Amino acid sequence: MDARQEKLLRRTFLDYQATAEFMNNPLIVSRAEGLYYWDTDGKRYFDGISGIYSTLLGHRHPRVAEAMRAQWDKLAFAPPMHGTADVTLDFVEKLGSVTPDDLNYVKAFSGGSESMEAAIKFTRQYFKQSGHPHKYKFISRYQAYHGATMGAMAASGTGERKTPFEPAPPGFLKVFPPTHYRDRFGGWDEASRFAAQQFEDVIIGEDPKTVAGIILEPVSNTGGIITPTDEYFQIIRDTCDRHNVVLIYDEIITGFGRTGAMFAAHTFGVTPDII
Repeated sequence: MDARQEKLLRRTFLDYQATAEFMNNPLIVSRAEGLYYWDTDGKRYFDGISGIYSTLLGHRHPRVAEAMRAQWDKLAFAPPMHGTADVTLDFVEKLGSVTPDDLNYVKAFSGGSESMEAAIKFTRQYFKQSGHPHKYKFISRYQAYHGATMGAMAASGTGERKTPFEPAPPGFLKVFPPTHYRDRFGGWDEASRFAAQQFEDVIIGEDPKTVAGIILEPVSNTGGIITPTDEYFQIIRDTCDRHNVVLIYDEIITGFGRTGAMFAAHTFGVTPDII
């Protein structure tokens, strides 16, 4: 890191770490290819999390790069408030052909936090327009991460990570993941079953007429790669059906083949209402 870079680092900030701490051991990357990053000193790093889950085909994949160049030459941006683009409709068709069951209504966003904000707003708007205006609460899990914007952060259960930005918007409740109960039961099946039941207990305790949605990461990275049983998701799906609650999967880290199927909804065999 040279003097210019050090000066500029003090004029910006990084996510979830103090600049002063980062300056003690800075990581400034300059290029990437395939599965690797290189920093400004030429040191190579293995990228074990696909950027942050966004480059699952590797960095500078030639087919991806060529497709991006070809689109750039034709159209770089279409105003989303006033119209759409033909390539956007191609995207809707292509993505809708690989999503589970009948989840083929597609809206494009720029990132995971924005997508989660939209899922929250879609759900609340749906209930207001369908005669259930008091349904506004969401239940998610402690140790989950759903994004850095206010609504997505409120749905997250990351404790100290979000404390500096509180108070969060109201209407977001939490239950514990199965790992919280694993030492209290004889096996993972029992712990997952008990954890899944907590969602219905909270819905009933809060009044089902006020609960709009359940938000889940099928596999939780922040909590330690928490992978519940198939039954866990089926119990929650049944709970949502009984109480007219929308089931939302946050598949930012599991979507597009990372669990061995196109989506974790395929892997666990339980389809949500929104991915």
